[in-house]
Amino acid sequence: MTRLKKSPPWCWRHWDSLRAMIVHLSKHHGLGNDFLVYDMDQGDPGTSWSDLAQRWCARTTGIGADGLLILSVNNSQLGMRLFNADGSVAEISG
Repeated sequence: MTRLKKSPPWCWRHWDSLRAMIVHLSKHHGLGNDFLVYDMDQGDPGTSWSDLAQRWCARTTGIGADGLLILSVNNSQLGMRLFNADGSVAEISG
């Protein structure tokens, strides 16, 4: 069970949600779709990609996009994973 800490009298916060992370995203669009791109050279944010896709892609409370694209390079091999705005893994795009 997560402990709740009463902050100032006007709000309650989860201690777990007080972690902050700074990331650099780029936003790309074409043919009516837009995607956020995260480069794994920044490191793994330590949160599920599905959860981050839902938060960042939300049009009203996040940045807003149709999906989140994760780019990585391992031993000169380019890799990518694509998550839909609802957090599901996209099998194909286009």
